[in-house]
Amino acid sequence: LVPIYTFDSPPSHPSPSIELPEVTADDRAYVVYSSGTTGKPKGIECPHRGAVLSYKYRFHKYPYEEGEREACNVFFVWELFRPILKGIRMHVIPDNVIYDPPQLCRFLNAKKITRMLFTPSLLEAVLDTQTPETIRGAFSSFGTIFLCGEVVTYSLLRRIIDILPELQIFVGGPTLATGYINRPELNRSRFVSVPEELQSELGERMYRTGDWGYLLPDSILEICGRCDSLVKIRGYSIEMLAVEAAILELPYVKSCVVVSVGSEGSDKQLAAYAVLNKTVSRKQMRADLKKRLPFYMVPNYFVYLDSLPVVPSSSKIDKHALPAIDMQNDVVEANALPKTATEERLAKVWAEVLSRSVIDIQESFFDLGGHSLMAARLLRKVEDEFGVALSMRDLFATGTVSSMARLIDHNENDVLEQSISLAHQVKIHDYKDNVMDLHLRAFWRSTEWDYRFSRGTVLLTGVTGFIGSHLLVKLLLTSKARVICLIRESTAVSVQSRLETNIEKSGLMTNTVANLLKTRVKAIAGDVALIHLGLTEEDYLFLTYEVDTVVHAAAYVNLIYPYQALHGINVLGTRNILDFCHQNKIKPLHYIRYIVYFIRSQQF
Repeated sequence: LVPIYTFDSPPSHPSPSIELPEVTADDRAYVVYSSGTTGKPKGIECPHRGAVLSYKYRFHKYPYEEGEREACNVFFVWELFRPILKGIRMHVIPDNVIYDPPQLCRFLNAKKITRMLFTPSLLEAVLDTQTPETIRGAFSSFGTIFLCGEVVTYSLLRRIIDILPELQIFVGGPTLATGYINRPELNRSRFVSVPEELQSELGERMYRTGDWGYLLPDSILEICGRCDSLVKIRGYSIEMLAVEAAILELPYVKSCVVVSVGSEGSDKQLAAYAVLNKTVSRKQMRADLKKRLPFYMVPNYFVYLDSLPVVPSSSKIDKHALPAIDMQNDVVEANALPKTATEERLAKVWAEVLSRSVIDIQESFFDLGGHSLMAARLLRKVEDEFGVALSMRDLFATGTVSSMARLIDHNENDVLEQSISLAHQVKIHDYKDNVMDLHLRAFWRSTEWDYRFSRGTVLLTGVTGFIGSHLLVKLLLTSKARVICLIRESTAVSVQSRLETNIEKSGLMTNTVANLLKTRVKAIAGDVALIHLGLTEEDYLFLTYEVDTVVHAAAYVNLIYPYQALHGINVLGTRNILDFCHQNKIKPLHYIRYIVYFIRSQQF
């Protein structure tokens, strides 16, 4: 027997019927309150028509695909109901997660979110505080990002494009080829199975193109390059197409292709094959590229060809037909070969460490592909060969086989300054004939700058230094300015993380400063010593219009390094900042320079 329990019973008399008023599309559906930033929060009446028409528009303009997952937190009516009406899975982001970028990234990655609505400031907080790897993981499944509530700047749109996953392109459908003839292994690697949910549209097989790109909102497929064009060398991710683009900017280069050579690890290097319009030395090309690219993107090898080999059937560059880079047989101009006995012995040591057959005695150790680990090996081998213990300072001070040989011949470190003149290292930059001078004089005559930063935009360099971090905090606390910080890239952390870590180490991080960093500071990767400050031409042009004032505090202060090691940031960097200040609109420059004093060694 099953026991039956009665908890309630219907009333003996029927309830009176309730007549509900007729609801029209213009009747009030809900009320939302403004944030109250300008005073008392205001209640905003919203009709049924608004939400319904919004749903209808987005269903048509941005249709869902099977398997999508949407996330929301704040925009309840606008974001929660819409996917549910289409049977799409909705993930509600907890309040303790939505404004915590690390937790939010983990949430988006774990739930495989495909679309979400952000405020621009929230998205910028995520982009500014997380590493590129974390960001790519969080947005790896995304197909659609909505932005609302604030002004969407051009720079933010550029950053969104950078973080959206550049995926490999596969093609399929009824026009797909059946495969390669008598190439079963190649067929298995290039013709792959279609995911089950797409088979009704594409069939059972699709082709792996080896290209990566984006499907734009207007259904145009943008192919950005080959998947094998991205390499990692000594911790730096290098897009070889970007190196090719920089080489093609040189007026004497007609065409080029860049490849990686050597085994994985510290031996991997870049090689550039180029067709020239006129004769130029490899040393000159390397020097020109150092003005345009970070040091780790400048090729170590340059091969000049009459023409680049192409595949006859497709007219594409045939990389397999390029002459092999013989890392043991370099080409060096006759006037750059060793001349003295010491130079010959020393060049052999350098060649062994750098894995080269011959050495240009006027080329820098680091320009030839050397790095810190190789430098330690070089100094040890020099001591074994010559019985002279050189320091890392000596390597920086000499830099070339020619200069190091003269130092070894003297065999005394204290003769270094007398035996190696710095006169040939110093470059004079004369601006008396430069149009910049006229621009600057005209500006100061036409306006008076009151030195109180307005609500405009300030470009700040040197922010990861002691003075730079204090300048940034002072700007945030005493002005309304938006600050763009130009920071050199690191292999380990994002530029935003470098910025925040430095402020914390300086003891300047407070809750107020932390909040201001999220709302008014933009950290961008660049280098003052490079052309266009290390930015793309498009981004550089945008900044020339966006920035109203420049505070230049970037400098390299070192009492040991020679002039040539400091020239890039301290001299070229200042020149590039001056160029920036008169591009498109005149920008006041606040120039910070450091003063250091030499102290006798016994006082250290």
